[in-house]
Amino acid sequence: MNDWGAPSVRGAPLVGQRPQDIDPDIQATEEALASVDLDDLDTATIEIDPVLLERARSTAKLKQITIRVGEDQLEIARRVASAQGEKYQQVIRRWLAHGASKARRNLNKTGT
Repeated sequence: MNDWGAPSVRGAPLVGQRPQDIDPDIQATEEALASVDLDDLDTATIEIDPVLLERARSTAKLKQITIRVGEDQLEIARRVASAQGEKYQQVIRRWLAHGASKARRNLNKTGT
């Protein structure tokens, strides 16, 4: 950091500098990547962990809803949240996401 809190390399401010001026390895990496023909690469199929996928889906866009739940369910959610240092709403969202993930897998298996 320099005197006014901006990031710096050896005391020189980074403002206006290109990344390759700061780190010569960046230029070498860019040159190596430029020589790769992406059409020659094999296609790879990856499987994403369903829990991570549901977590991404559940936080992508939240919509406020009103739902009635049993007092015992709410109490359990509050106790779990307290033990994990979370808000009970986060616990309920996670439970909903988990249930939605299971339902989605079942639907995909049956083809509906």
